[in-house]
Amino acid sequence: MTAEAIGKKPILSKENLYETAKLAMSGLGPAIRSALFYTFVGLVFGFFFLVAWKALDFSASLIRPKQELIADLFLSIGFVLEHLGIGLIVAAISVFFYEWGAHIKHALDLSARLVQSIGQIEETTTLLERSDQLTEDLKQTKLLVESLKLTERLYTEINKSTKLNLGACLNSSIGGPIKDRPEYLNNAVQSCENLVTAIMKLRLDNLWANNKYIEFISKEIDEFVGHNARAFSDLQPNRGAQEFKVPPTAAQMAVEILALQMEVLEERDRYDVISDLSSWSDVKLDRLFDSTMQAVTECDVEVNRVFNVLPYLWRGYDRDLPTDVKDILIKHLNASDCWRGKKGTGCYRIKILWPEKHAKLKTDNRVKNINIPGLHFGLFVHAGQCIKFSVTKPDLSDMQMSRQRNDNDDIKIFEAIWDAAEDFPQGASVEDRVNRVVLALTEQRERKS
Repeated sequence: MTAEAIGKKPILSKENLYETAKLAMSGLGPAIRSALFYTFVGLVFGFFFLVAWKALDFSASLIRPKQELIADLFLSIGFVLEHLGIGLIVAAISVFFYEWGAHIKHALDLSARLVQSIGQIEETTTLLERSDQLTEDLKQTKLLVESLKLTERLYTEINKSTKLNLGACLNSSIGGPIKDRPEYLNNAVQSCENLVTAIMKLRLDNLWANNKYIEFISKEIDEFVGHNARAFSDLQPNRGAQEFKVPPTAAQMAVEILALQMEVLEERDRYDVISDLSSWSDVKLDRLFDSTMQAVTECDVEVNRVFNVLPYLWRGYDRDLPTDVKDILIKHLNASDCWRGKKGTGCYRIKILWPEKHAKLKTDNRVKNINIPGLHFGLFVHAGQCIKFSVTKPDLSDMQMSRQRNDNDDIKIFEAIWDAAEDFPQGASVEDRVNRVVLALTEQRERKS
């Protein structure tokens, strides 16, 4: 059986439609018996009041020249009777249809299920029509279509068919004859197949942020790998010099991924991060900073950032403070003061984790056996899901990402550190408040040494 044949097969028979209509009509009898008295009384009195209103209106027009006061009284009474009559008629009709609706509930439920079945089968038919490679497999799909349990099986079969065709196409166009094929061509075929398969899996899974990951991969391929591949292929005597682009550093790629992840956050989502001051100095994070501002002000996302200064003050760590530490803190404190969401829920809050506060965390079970001075991670929280990124180098060049549930231990770790961290000191200006923080950092570093 072909996809075209399935697409033309009637989804519902005339007998099914007739039965549905018959069930609906069968509710008329009980509805009439239940509501006949109230409907009849409402209609009789309603039309009686309307006739009385017309009579009063006519009488008022006859006696108005002589008895204007009585004519106005007739009109007032007629106004009341008119509305009473219309109200009774509407109420009578409503009672009848209310009773009928109660008796045809089963028919309505059946109709809803039939409409849902139509939608599911039409969706299945569309999937089948998009694959020319499933001719043999379609022999087994008739029973699945009739039971409306086809979707999962279809995706599996389409994936198998697509992979087979993809491999055959790549082998033919890139690899050439398999006999005596060099290893580098086998690797090229395998790499291309792995790339396409990974993108296909991202698209079919349709999970949160997957579209942004595909956007990132496509951009990197087009700007660097694809561009340089085209440049190599154009190295011909009559085509002149070709431009080659150097791929971005690991840190630049990490920033791009974080910025795209930020862009997918929505209202009531949250981004919690334990941050390193040096990251904002050695790496150009303007892209991430701009994406954060957009998320807070336009999408009402809540952002909470803790600057972990322990690596600069803790014994055993030899990290030097960034030379532009003051500018970094001023930039973030200004953002914290100014960024607000359109609906009032979006905000950007920052704190600092000092050594004396770290000592109090020793009794907190949420951070038991955790190396707090070495923490540098962020949590993108969205609709019961959490994407975690973590790094061990200030330039973000060793980033790892993982998908977790919304009740994971990392969220508890961040909450413990957020509770222990301090707000920026109060002051007359942002610069004055930052100067006090920088002074405290400098003094504590001198005592450490």
